[in-house]
Amino acid sequence: MKTLTLILLCAGLVGIAPLAEAAPPRVAFAAPPAPPAPPQPPMAAQAPRAMRVQRRAGRDPLRDKLFPPELIMGHQEDIGLTDAQRKAIIKEIEAGQSKLVPLQWQVRAEADKLEAALSAPRVDEQRTLALADKVSGLERDLKRLHLTLLIRIKNILSADQQQKLQQMRGGRGGGRDPVVADW
Repeated sequence: MKTLTLILLCAGLVGIAPLAEAAPPRVAFAAPPAPPAPPQPPMAAQAPRAMRVQRRAGRDPLRDKLFPPELIMGHQEDIGLTDAQRKAIIKEIEAGQSKLVPLQWQVRAEADKLEAALSAPRVDEQRTLALADKVSGLERDLKRLHLTLLIRIKNILSADQQQKLQQMRGGRGGGRDPVVADW
C-alpha cells in the first residue's frame, strides 16, 4: 500500500509539473508574501477523519480491541491459556497463513505491473487505472483476511483473558502491537 501511494503521488506530481511550467510569471507587490502553509500528507495517505482524530487522541480502535498472536504467545501462562485454546489459535493462524501468503504474492506481482505501467513515457490511463483497482482490491482482501484472523483469535479467548491482556499491554495506547499497528 505504501508503494502504491508513493507511485500514485509521484505520478500526480509528474502530471502537475507541465502545468507549473506554463504558469505566467508572478508580479511582485509591495506586501511580503504569506508564509508557506505547513506540508500536508497526500490525500491518499490520509486516514478518514474519525480515524485521524482517534489516533491523535492516542487511540487505535483495532489495537485497543484485538490481540495479535505475538502478544498472546508472550503471555500465555500469565493469562492461563489452555492447551485447547493454544491448539485452536495455532489452527486459525495456519489457516490464515495458507490464504494470506499467496495473496501477498499476488499483491506484489500486480503492484509490480502497476509500477511498470507508470514507468512508461506515456501512460495508458485505462489500463493503469484498472491495475490500480486490482491492487487496491487485493490489498483490501489482505486486510479483511488479517482482520478475520484477529477476530477469530479474540473469540477463542475468554473475557477474563482478554481483560488480562489489555492490562498487560497497558490498557489503551501502551506499547505497540506489531500485527495490529500497521493497518
